[in-house]
Amino acid sequence: MELRDLLKDKRKSILKKIYRIKSAHELYEIQEEIAQEIKNSEKLIKQDISGEYKWNIHLLRCCCDAIAWKLLHPHTIRQLMKNPSIPQSLSEQGDAFELTLKAAKKYSDKGLPILIADLTNCIKIGDIIICTNPELPNIVECKSGRLSSEKIMQGRTGRQISRTMGTIEFLAKGHAKVFGESEIRMVFETATEVEFNWKIVNKTIKEALKMGEGIGIVNDYDIMWALQNIDEDICVLSASVHR
Repeated sequence: MELRDLLKDKRKSILKKIYRIKSAHELYEIQEEIAQEIKNSEKLIKQDISGEYKWNIHLLRCCCDAIAWKLLHPHTIRQLMKNPSIPQSLSEQGDAFELTLKAAKKYSDKGLPILIADLTNCIKIGDIIICTNPELPNIVECKSGRLSSEKIMQGRTGRQISRTMGTIEFLAKGHAKVFGESEIRMVFETATEVEFNWKIVNKTIKEALKMGEGIGIVNDYDIMWALQNIDEDICVLSASVHR
């Protein structure tokens, strides 16, 4: 079996486990497994000219993104994304990431649903997200050693904590001054209900599975396009056209 197929089968196995998660313990275990798979790929990525291991790492993080979207409100995820950066190598973090894993397990042992930020593409604030409230999760920063009260808010650690505190305040109150932003962040709620187009999405994907590509017309301005590649993966794109 080719490397691509081996990695793909492993990801399928992980996704099946994600769909069957029924407890905080199982939620932690699948993330621990994903972390190990990412580290395994990181060890081999430099000698892989095909790029399969790099792509595998990205898709493994996408699996954790899927977990995030199951546990958190979309508005919350958008706030936790507002510190754009390239995902860090787990192997290069060494003991720091192991500390995060140990802390995450302690929370899961207490029955708390957790999300490990460094395993995702979308969560850019905090090390562990405790998802007891989809709209207002707890954000945990894991630091080794002891810092005095005078130094804890200095340097990189201070910036991370300040950004975390500002984000939590914003999610709780709807307005806050978040570190690194020149203006006060505010949210304005509207009464508009979200409309989903799953029927059109399903129809478009079925066409792609049958014909190789599918097109779905949402309205006069929005269209969808699904394309099937040689590996039978489906890519769905959406676009808005304004006239």
